[in-house]
Amino acid sequence: MNHRERMVLISRIGRQLQSTMTTTDINTYMSTFKVKTPNLPMADSKWVYVKEILGPVDESVIIRIAKDLGLYNLSEVVPGSAQLINQLDQSSMQVCRDDFEKALKDVETDPPNAIGMASTTLESICKAILDAFKVSYLSNLVKSYPSNFNKVS
Repeated sequence: MNHRERMVLISRIGRQLQSTMTTTDINTYMSTFKVKTPNLPMADSKWVYVKEILGPVDESVIIRIAKDLGLYNLSEVVPGSAQLINQLDQSSMQVCRDDFEKALKDVETDPPNAIGMASTTLESICKAILDAFKVSYLSNLVKSYPSNFNKVS
């Protein structure tokens, strides 16, 4: 996330907390993420207060807070992901969409698994295309790579 995106996300968090919590609630909420606060009983502006608190906080913590508040959607952050999800919806490829959403979910927390799930998504899309054309996976593999298939069998 670049600096501007970070500041926008912090501002959105501040606006959300400002409208739903007291200053004391904000202090308590931040402590659940191990974020230190000045523990003021009342702030002149809760939005500014939150922005000041989160300014020096690690990006991963800011993302966890935003996710907890429902303000962080990776399909909005990862370029092209929203378009792919829409295409999978329109194509009735629910399994592919599920695989892709699992990949997006793990991008921040488990990158190796996210890569594996992205690979699974691609495999699912390829299989869906072969299914649509009623082409057998195995017969297509044998025709495409006969020398390799004979070595394995």
